[in-house]
Amino acid sequence: MPKDKPLYFLSPNCPPGKTKPKITSEGDTTTYSWKFTDMAPIISEPYMPPTRDVLPSVVFSLQKDWNYMFTRLKPMFEKRFKLTDLVKKKVDELIERARDIHEKIARLYLFCQKEIRYISIKGNLASNQVGHPAEETLKNRYGDCTDKGMLLATMLGHLGVEAYPVGIRTNTAGRAIRELPIFDANHCITQVRLDGRIFYLDSTATDYRYPYFRDDDHDTVCDNPMKGELASIPVPPPEDNMTEIQRDLVLLPDGTLKVDYQSTQNGSIESDSRYSTRNLKPEEYVREVKRSVAGLTADYVLDVASHSDPLDFSTPFKVHTSYTLNRFAPRSGSYLVFEIPFFKMRFAEVSLKERKYDIAYTTTKLRVENVSITLPKGFSVKYLPPPLRVQSHYVEFELTYDQQGDKILLRRKLAFPKRIIPVKNYKSYKDDLERIARSTEERIFLEQSPGKEGKK
Repeated sequence: MPKDKPLYFLSPNCPPGKTKPKITSEGDTTTYSWKFTDMAPIISEPYMPPTRDVLPSVVFSLQKDWNYMFTRLKPMFEKRFKLTDLVKKKVDELIERARDIHEKIARLYLFCQKEIRYISIKGNLASNQVGHPAEETLKNRYGDCTDKGMLLATMLGHLGVEAYPVGIRTNTAGRAIRELPIFDANHCITQVRLDGRIFYLDSTATDYRYPYFRDDDHDTVCDNPMKGELASIPVPPPEDNMTEIQRDLVLLPDGTLKVDYQSTQNGSIESDSRYSTRNLKPEEYVREVKRSVAGLTADYVLDVASHSDPLDFSTPFKVHTSYTLNRFAPRSGSYLVFEIPFFKMRFAEVSLKERKYDIAYTTTKLRVENVSITLPKGFSVKYLPPPLRVQSHYVEFELTYDQQGDKILLRRKLAFPKRIIPVKNYKSYKDDLERIARSTEERIFLEQSPGKEGKK
């Protein structure tokens, strides 16, 4: 470095004693050097953080803060952030007869998701960092994340909604360096400011329903050159990435089980389901369901295997499956031993006795299940598993059984409210998940009433 030019640096993940460089000067030059030897290998663990977050590294900048970068980028953004007549006309066309502001935003979001193909063409600093003018992207009907973010923000401006394209580093690529002003973003999304709150939309994610956005955008820090700000993007609550399941089970005296399954989803779980189903032909979807049910027993009949339209973003995505498992519950004398299909849970992230690294999910998650079991005639409940409640900072679980007449009503709720589980909390987290997993191994025992044996 020139001797009269300061160098600003950070040393993420470097061991103690290695964070600062050796600095030497000779003539008009200053040299900064870091030396690492005999470094321990990084051994992969399930759900470990990205390598970027565990590997020692050095980053540096000639600037002390973000003022210089924001000053350079802001005019480039403003030049492309133009609400032209063509853009206005398209917005008016898309929002015609929309009921409220949220339906208007949802329509613009869906248009940028579906009608603007993802194609990245970069030729210089401006196109790389701020993309192309909104009207150009609209005409071309293609663009990358920066172009899509710019177009959506510009279109929202015609609604009177304040919005900006912002740069982030996705959480699967490691935490962005924000303590120094460097180009460390690998993605661009749209920041929306409406009714006193700030939320985010990602129009590169073609299967997300408004107002949800990609899970690898969660828990990141965005840079907003137009406002000259850095802002944290929070992790949404588990309710924003939820599966709700209703199972109605009818058990017959010979152990045959009739199953009716319905689920409703939102967030990233919904997006994954939309993506997988829209890429399957109807007969391929049925084949996948059959393959899943056949894992329970070869003696089954599939009656219904359907789902809502994955391209209809006006309502949550739903799945409906109905099937019969012949002689599924084994008998032992006068007893039926009953296991709820697809009830077991496994947690690969706690498979190790000890961990060196944190557990890193992409986002939070919630699963709510309600199960109704109709008992076979002539049978009564001999044993119901005990209820279980687990409550900690990192996992919330509740399982209850309730017998009402000839029905057993089961409710199970599992929430992961945090994205990162620190390694210092691994033992207690492992204990909690293993307790939950063991509870899913339980069986229900039913006993045939005396004198009913002839009605098997």
